[in-house]
Amino acid sequence: MKKRAPQGTQILTVPHHRRTAKLLSRCLLFAAAAAPLALTQTSAQPTPEKAKQTPPVSTQPAQAAPPTQTATATAKPAKPTSPASQKKHPKISISADKMSGQRSPDGDTTVSVAEHDVVANIGDFDFGETRIEAAKATITTVHARNAKRTPVSTTTILHGETKVTANLLRILTADTKVKIAFDKQGDVERVDLDTGTFRLGSPPGYLQGTAFHAQKVADVSQSAITNATIYYHEPDFFSISVDASKITILAEVPAPDEKPPAPEKPAATAATATATATTAATATATTATAATSTAAAKSAKPPAAAKSGKSSVGRPASASAREAARDATLHVEDAVVRIAGIPIFYIPSYTQQGLDLPPLRPVVRAGSKDNIGAYLRTTTYYTGFGKSLQPGVLLDTYAKAGVLTGGALDYDFTKTPDAGPLVNATGDFQAAWINDNSNRGLDNYGHPIPNHRAFAWWRHKQTIPLPTQSELLPHSLELSANVHYWSDTSVLRDFRPDLFHDNQRPDNYVEAVMPAPAGYYLSAFARFRPNHFQNVRQRLPEVRFDMVPRPLFDGSPVYHRLSAAFAYLVEKDSPELPGIPQNLGGDDTLESRRLDGYYGFDAPLKIGDWFSFTPVAGARATAYFDSIRDGQGDPRGRVLPQLGFDMHLLANGQWNVQNNFWGINGLRHLVRPLVQYRWIPAAAQDSGLIPPIDRDAFVPYPPPLDLSQKRHADDLWEQQVFRVGIENTLQTRDSEYGSRDLAWLNIYQDFRDTSHRAGERYRSTLYTQLGLAPAYWLSLNAYNRLDTYNGHSNEISAYMDVHDGDRWRLWFGVQYCTDVSDTNQYYWGVEYRLNSNYALSGQWRFDNKVGDLTEQFYGLRQRLGNTWEIEWYIRHRRDARRDSGFSFGASLRLMRF
Repeated sequence: MKKRAPQGTQILTVPHHRRTAKLLSRCLLFAAAAAPLALTQTSAQPTPEKAKQTPPVSTQPAQAAPPTQTATATAKPAKPTSPASQKKHPKISISADKMSGQRSPDGDTTVSVAEHDVVANIGDFDFGETRIEAAKATITTVHARNAKRTPVSTTTILHGETKVTANLLRILTADTKVKIAFDKQGDVERVDLDTGTFRLGSPPGYLQGTAFHAQKVADVSQSAITNATIYYHEPDFFSISVDASKITILAEVPAPDEKPPAPEKPAATAATATATATTAATATATTATAATSTAAAKSAKPPAAAKSGKSSVGRPASASAREAARDATLHVEDAVVRIAGIPIFYIPSYTQQGLDLPPLRPVVRAGSKDNIGAYLRTTTYYTGFGKSLQPGVLLDTYAKAGVLTGGALDYDFTKTPDAGPLVNATGDFQAAWINDNSNRGLDNYGHPIPNHRAFAWWRHKQTIPLPTQSELLPHSLELSANVHYWSDTSVLRDFRPDLFHDNQRPDNYVEAVMPAPAGYYLSAFARFRPNHFQNVRQRLPEVRFDMVPRPLFDGSPVYHRLSAAFAYLVEKDSPELPGIPQNLGGDDTLESRRLDGYYGFDAPLKIGDWFSFTPVAGARATAYFDSIRDGQGDPRGRVLPQLGFDMHLLANGQWNVQNNFWGINGLRHLVRPLVQYRWIPAAAQDSGLIPPIDRDAFVPYPPPLDLSQKRHADDLWEQQVFRVGIENTLQTRDSEYGSRDLAWLNIYQDFRDTSHRAGERYRSTLYTQLGLAPAYWLSLNAYNRLDTYNGHSNEISAYMDVHDGDRWRLWFGVQYCTDVSDTNQYYWGVEYRLNSNYALSGQWRFDNKVGDLTEQFYGLRQRLGNTWEIEWYIRHRRDARRDSGFSFGASLRLMRF
């Protein structure tokens, strides 16, 4: 039978050593980083399944050994998730030196005091998601309640160096005092943390300061940290940091749906009493930690979530902490931005959203080129508004060309549900101008380049929900835009060559699409020409209606489809380019208003799983409001029928092949022979009277056969085409995606009636596609167009990539073409990581016609701490257009933001 302690004496029992350790972590993390922690329990050892739960604190006094006894126990960790986590934790000895409970002289306040030493090192002691590492430390806790046993204040003092971690959080403290003040209702009113220096946070943001104060006003928590420094990434020498005299943090406080019941009896110990105060203070703790990238979820936590250790949205507490970190607003005063400890500039005050991003996101490149001289290119974004909106500035200096200035904007509202009309919008914008004083020379077409040069682009995608419920009406509006303006053909090549490499012929369009659940699409598409040096077939605009194939009626084996479009087409000849056929009596502009539609049927017939035959029939009607006849336009119209079929066979074979090296778990070979036929009679009618804006153009791949898919509506001719082909795919089982393609080989050939088009041959080229992807570290793609009359390849395009994780990578490619252009080049490259900080790279291009290397690139990537990556490079090019034969430079970028 257990002994009862004398009345008025506080006892420290075996279970309370867990409470004391949790109290330490709770008080520190409460003021800095403790939202995910579970509250202390008064029961004996919790089961592993309940180690991460947050039950209400028991109000019953615990039975324990006499106060002179030293309590020793072995802690049980949370339920392990892997064998590595099943380690034995050390025993902890806690001696209770002084414990008392007394009433104040006025009789209105009860004060409980506990003082005890952690005799043994705690080292790697695991409390669910919380870990404490400490040298010998002394903990003093004072808890006060009024006559109604409502909490008045709680003070915890820790003497000794301690490190507390929870999830990805870390706090280093020494001689810390945590004070919690309550209002008359027992709710937390203010939290103060005073310490010599503390550091807390989780990647990518850390915060260091000397004092922390938090208070709750209505549903908003206001926290303040003085003498503060914000570090982005690890606080190393190269990190970006912001020194501030004061940081004020504002965040919304979730109101808990359920509060723990008020205690009916005095708390068992000072540790339990302080844990009870911590329970009442959960709301303010949530907001205080949100400001330091460790807050709980923004929305209120229902009882079920509180018991499961998850946020109200069903995500783990660590995920909720990161979300709350983005929601908190930080107001920084007297800020000095430093890079590698060097002050860059001073800001009297600014506001930023959370600690996910540094206030600035710079992209820096430096180097030298013959035509513009030594240069420094910078694009700097301000991230104080969060990831959803980042304005920026372009500022370049060139020794020969001068100064380039402009603005930029990155935006992404796809994860901002309260963004209003900009919800689900993402895109970027840049614009810049320079008065170029260099020797500019001539552009690609032999025209002098002006000294006033500029470029701009805007890329945008957005989805707007529509308030419609009917299946026949669109439920959303999808917008996309791609706009590029260049003052001349070489402006982007000179001042943003990395962007020019990816977009050498800018396309400009704006499109809006409204899909309906019933299978209808309404769209409007506009293509225009802002650049005077381009010939563009402009659509100003084209409005379309499309109906996907659907049964003619319920249960019908026949499917029908419909498309209709009205387009206003304009093509204006550029004075700098040879261009449009002069079909308007010498005028350099073609205009056409055209109404075009297609209606067709198909009836798939299947025999088992191995054969399908689909007859196809339809008609395309086109009305032209303007035609060409002696320089005057008259309306014209035509109707073009179509007949044909699609026939497919399907065969497969399976083998139980196992190979661990290639990750093969069985093999399946799919063979799909196909035959397609289309007959389009009388397609050339009125061809001389139609403005030929949408003309036929060369494509290197098999062209579309179906009349509804042909884009050259103004340049059609009578056709009768057979297409034969065979498609092969080799697959294996995949644990994540069901099946994985290991190899594929597709071959196609067309046979045509040549009596209706001059220069057309009976047999087309033989199109071959080959691909290999036997493992994630190896891929090979090849494409060939073979002239079946002389056996020569008109085009060979091949690419192979081999890599070993991020250790090394090797690639090789071939570009060969004879009929459209005269190209015969080989290119290859290699990347090799020397260690975690350095990596080498090289790229080479060999022109077989020239018989020499036309491009060489050598680079060294260097990692500076955990924040920056810099690439040093040397490049040599032979006979490069507007590029130096020899150039060098460096690019600097932030990592992981």
